[in-house]
Amino acid sequence: MATKVTPATLTVKVSEAITLNGVSYGGSNTFTKSSCGQVDQRIMSVAHNSNVEIASLEGADAKGAVVAANLKYFRVTNLDDTNFISVILYKSGADYNEAAIKVEAGSSLFFTTDDFFTESNTADHSSDLAADFGGSLLSFDKIYLRADTAACDCEYIVVTT
Repeated sequence: MATKVTPATLTVKVSEAITLNGVSYGGSNTFTKSSCGQVDQRIMSVAHNSNVEIASLEGADAKGAVVAANLKYFRVTNLDDTNFISVILYKSGADYNEAAIKVEAGSSLFFTTDDFFTESNTADHSSDLAADFGGSLLSFDKIYLRADTAACDCEYIVVTT
């Protein structure tokens, strides 16, 4: 069966505005991602006592999974008014890696790639991230959420080709 879904362009606008001592600061940026044909969006409660897998990046579409090479945009918004959540990017395998990013109550985090870098530092910090980073990024294959203190409502959206 031929698809009836016509890929479209995703438009994302980020803007900030603050006035201090009568002077306005801020700006806005709009970017687009073309050829978007699939969207997964959900509002859900995230537990505080365990990691909740919200998406996996695989070689084929499946329930809860998207094709890693087709990722265009990911956003998570913490809908709680008090507690933070952690967004955990996980690279499975023998040499697994993970990175956790704190998202404050009412805040959002977005990215447009599945590439990230982590570093294990020694106790004396002899391994310097800035000095060691040579551009070897990892591609994460799982996204987890974890709430702090109490369950939090969160919204996420994943857009792919």
